[in-house]
Amino acid sequence: MLTVLASYHWLGFLTGDDTVQVGRTASLFYANFHFISTGTNYLGSQAPPSALQNFWSLSVEEQFYVLYPTLFIVAALAWSRVNLPPFRWLGKLSYSLYLWHWPVVIIPAQYAGHSLSVKDNLGWVLLALAFSIVSYFVVENPLRHWKYLSRSGIRSLGLGALFIGASLGLMAFETGTHP
Repeated sequence: MLTVLASYHWLGFLTGDDTVQVGRTASLFYANFHFISTGTNYLGSQAPPSALQNFWSLSVEEQFYVLYPTLFIVAALAWSRVNLPPFRWLGKLSYSLYLWHWPVVIIPAQYAGHSLSVKDNLGWVLLALAFSIVSYFVVENPLRHWKYLSRSGIRSLGLGALFIGASLGLMAFETGTHP
């Protein structure tokens, strides 16, 4: 939702509208099909990338969620061999960092109208890391450990549906308020 708002604010209504289109498909876990249908090449396009382009892989993940437990078990076995505290800490933040890094790096570059320097990009990556830390401790962990949700699959699914509905509602509102 913040990426949609930031796209409208800093990149204008045309890019904001495009971000909403991707956001709708990402909210319903089929962004990869949207990108395929529009001929999007992840990094090889002449057009600026979507601030939500990283959601293509999340869509694939949701579509093939049955396959991932096997991969996670293999990764856990490999990870246990490299059990250093900084890597474990970064591993806890990896999902948040994955969600934040792309829009935080792409929106400033598009706003500037050119590729940013390595120094600038490192600064934005550090900001993405800060956002990741905050969202991990303020959103992810409280929701993951909330007994009200953990006691009922229906409540968990309901909250997920509420978040999907809220994101679709925000995108509909943003599209409707910009010519």
